[in-house]
Amino acid sequence: MPWDEAQVVQLPERPGWVFWVAGLDDAGVAEVAAGVPGGADDEAVRGAIRALDADAAGSANAWGAGLWFPADQGHEARAGLLLSTFPERGDRDKAYRRFVKDARKLPRLPGVTISSYDVGEGAVDLGPFVEQVIDTAPASGELELRWRYTIFPEVKDEVVGLEFQTVHAELLDAIEDEIQYLLEHLYYRVPEGWEA
Repeated sequence: MPWDEAQVVQLPERPGWVFWVAGLDDAGVAEVAAGVPGGADDEAVRGAIRALDADAAGSANAWGAGLWFPADQGHEARAGLLLSTFPERGDRDKAYRRFVKDARKLPRLPGVTISSYDVGEGAVDLGPFVEQVIDTAPASGELELRWRYTIFPEVKDEVVGLEFQTVHAELLDAIEDEIQYLLEHLYYRVPEGWEA
């Protein structure tokens, strides 16, 4: 069966997580917040969704976003993610090798100091990925942890980017477990209501 170009990368359902397409209006914020236990009436939940949605909408490439509201943390936002796709990457292996080489250089992040940076490689069902782990200290002084995963799918001519971030270093192991699950269960499908 030929690959259907209408298919879009999707994040799996996962307890504690809410995902959405960036660019929410007030009704959209309320709908996403309703997916968090007690979130429909919680301004902190709605505020966290609005803030991450603004980050996604302000990004040149991010079109999706998600927040983790773990039950054992009182359903408070503990980690966020931005989802991006970059079409027409060309030859997958060549693009991957070029990205690995470029990723070894320290990234530039305006307004923050990078205190630690590591690069690794791996693979999931969609294809090989590059992992960039970045610890930053913004002007506020609060340590922020970031994980960037750049995936080179075997089945579609694009690159998928997932960026996770948190200021909750005390939850490092739990957040890394969540990241691993989401990476391992990414998939493609045609969204509902899609008309080619």
